[in-house]
Amino acid sequence: MAELSTIARPYAVGLQERKASAQDMSAVLDAVSRLAETAVDPQIGQLEGDPGLTDDQFYDIFASVVGADQPDEVKNLLRVVIQN
Repeated sequence: MAELSTIARPYAVGLQERKASAQDMSAVLDAVSRLAETAVDPQIGQLEGDPGLTDDQFYDIFASVVGADQPDEVKNLLRVVIQN
């Protein structure tokens, strides 16, 4: 499996280059911060790589912990990272 930073880098750059208002970008950065906090949660770590969970099921669990009100860019980033 590729390093997470290698997978996420192009998407992080894409988020950074996104043409958005400061308020929109602030919401995206807050959401990415919540993703990072959730990713290091030990309970989430136990589910990562669980052969009994599909990527979609893991996404649903992760997204429910982070919150459903995430910007689309952040939802897409999470899906790509989970699939890789």
